[in-house]
Amino acid sequence: MLNPDWPLALRLLIVAAPMAAAIWFFSTGSVAFGAVFTALTGYAFNALFMAYPGGRK
Repeated sequence: MLNPDWPLALRLLIVAAPMAAAIWFFSTGSVAFGAVFTALTGYAFNALFMAYPGGRK
């Protein structure tokens, strides 16, 4: 699972990887794979930056 308590640099790297893949796929004309990696970027960002640190109390 993705953990919002991980260091910031690691969280940014995890979000940047699918974002870079989405940009690459869109630039090569593969809309379907670009959409998949855009969704993965949204999931990773939501899990790492929008969740409460330490989980809900």
